Amino acid sequence: MQQPATPNGFSPGGADPWAAPAGGQYPSPAGQYPPSGQYPPPAGQYPPPAGQYPPSGQYGYQQSPYYPPGAVPRNNPLAIAALVCGIAQFVLGLLVVGNILLAIPAVICGALGLRQINQRGERGRGLAIAGLVLGILGVAYFVIIVLVIIIGVSVRSH
Repeated sequence: MQQPATPNGFSPGGADPWAAPAGGQYPSPAGQYPPSGQYPPPAGQYPPPAGQYPPSGQYGYQQSPYYPPGAVPRNNPLAIAALVCGIAQFVLGLLVVGNILLAIPAVICGALGLRQINQRGERGRGLAIAGLVLGILGVAYFVIIVLVIIIGVSVRSH
C-alpha cells in the first residue's frame, strides 16, 4: 500500500526525489559518465588532439601578446598637444593674430601624432584628428579675418 504524499511533496517513508544519485554523479544525456578529468571543452572551442590535454587556464580569455597583462598602450603625447593647441587657439582667436600661433602647431602635432600612432600602435587617434581639424579651422579663420581686414582697408582708402 502506498502512503499519500505530504504537503511538501515528499512521501513519509520514501527517498528524497531531489537527492543526488548514488555516487554523486549525474548521468550524461547518453547515460554514460565521462572518465574522470575528461570533460568537453567550453562551447565554441575545439577539443585538444587525442591524448593531449592543455595546461589549466589555456581555454578562455587570452591576453594580448603585445602588452603585459593589465598594461594598455599610452596616449600619444603629440595627439594630446594637438588637441590642446586646437582648443586654445580659439581662445586666442579673440586676438586677431593670436590664434595662428597655436593653429599651425595644432596642425603639425596632429599630423605627426597620427603618423606615430599608426607606427607605434599607441592610443589617441581621435585626439590627433580633433586637434588637426581644429588647427585647420583656426588657419581658415585666420585667413578669413585677414581677408576681411584687407578688404575693409582697401574700401576705406577709395
